[in-house]
Amino acid sequence: MAILQNIILAILIISSIVMIAAILILPPKENSMGQAIGGSEDLNLFGKKKSYGLIALLERTVITSASVFMVAAFVYNVLIKFVD
Repeated sequence: MAILQNIILAILIISSIVMIAAILILPPKENSMGQAIGGSEDLNLFGKKKSYGLIALLERTVITSASVFMVAAFVYNVLIKFVD
């Protein structure tokens, strides 16, 4: 079981590094604080603009790596609690 724990720990570390890198590369969504508070009229449903290309890929990367991180953290905690 130690091998499985090490594999899941490696997945946790890799997914967190990928998520941090993708978040840092993403451009900011708002240009100024006034837009963040007041909003603007060119926003779609739920205040999100459609994104294409590299920005869309980075957003999907963040969502995927965050999901992998959460699942791996849950599995790692279950393994630690019930195996040892």
